[in-house]
Amino acid sequence: MKTKATVRKSGSQEVRKSQAGWLLLLALVAVVHAEDSGVQFSDGQAIVGAVTLAPGQSLRLHDGATLRDLPTERVVAIEFAPDTEAMEQGFRFPEPGQARKERIGEPYPVRKLAATARMTDGTTVRGTLNTAVVYVASGDELRKVVLASKQQGKPGETLASLVYPVRLAFGAAGGIAGRRLTVAAPRPFEVVVLQRGSLARSEAAVAGEGFVLPAALDLPCFLAARDQTGLVAGWPAEEDAPLRERLAKALSEDVQDYMDDRRLLGVWRPPGEDQAYTLLLLARAGSSTFDGPKPWRLEVWRWRLDPEDGRVMLAARGYSFRGTGELPTVRIDPAWWSPIAVPDGYEVTP
Repeated sequence: MKTKATVRKSGSQEVRKSQAGWLLLLALVAVVHAEDSGVQFSDGQAIVGAVTLAPGQSLRLHDGATLRDLPTERVVAIEFAPDTEAMEQGFRFPEPGQARKERIGEPYPVRKLAATARMTDGTTVRGTLNTAVVYVASGDELRKVVLASKQQGKPGETLASLVYPVRLAFGAAGGIAGRRLTVAAPRPFEVVVLQRGSLARSEAAVAGEGFVLPAALDLPCFLAARDQTGLVAGWPAEEDAPLRERLAKALSEDVQDYMDDRRLLGVWRPPGEDQAYTLLLLARAGSSTFDGPKPWRLEVWRWRLDPEDGRVMLAARGYSFRGTGELPTVRIDPAWWSPIAVPDGYEVTP
């Protein structure tokens, strides 16, 4: 039996009237929140468990002026986002003494990563993290994770195949400058955010009548919520039609993924950047060895737009919500994308 997904865009008088009870206040507050320790990766996967530095290792970050030591007991989490990304290719000079170059071999991905460390005293430190090795104890398994500031893939590999950590959390509690979310009825059951750039995922914790996100938002970012009607996702109202066409073609022709039913709900390109994002509802439509309801996911994918040859390349992905069985209704609401600044924070009025 086929499943159907409904996608609605808010903004009409009817939707505004039916959602008039929604009022979301995001106020800057100091909160004490402990994140689950573990590592999230750029392919949407994660390892949850106790994080420890390898023997003889230390966390050292260069902030542009000084090299700073980061004691693990003072670090809440470190997020990684691309500073530069490109597909490079070898070359040779076919004629000695001539400037003309000839490309050889297959292109290969290279990436430099910027790090943002959030400390237990509420401060943040940004810069380049020296390469370090950590171990994550997950159940009976001990996983090794390399934290590198630069990556280089093999010829023929893609940016997406060059997986990197997007968040490392030590599980420490601290005075984090978060956002308190107060929601009038009907209140969502869950609220999550994917940070722009890293696509690191944070779940909002229930706090009284509202929620608290464990980290400050870098707006615009990708907010989403689950309520009794399904899912609501923040996304800009206007789209670039030619860009949507390019990304839709890349989704159908260039991407191979277990989730073979890929529904493009929105596209967005940050002004002046050579990257774009897509909002996708993914499901498994083909046959599977898995016996039972098929999985679905609401995800945001980040794409690299090559300024030289116009190529579109998948670079990273993150999920907001996931489940199995019938596909959820997804409501696209620009109000969740563009909070209104007020003296004590932000206000979202769908």
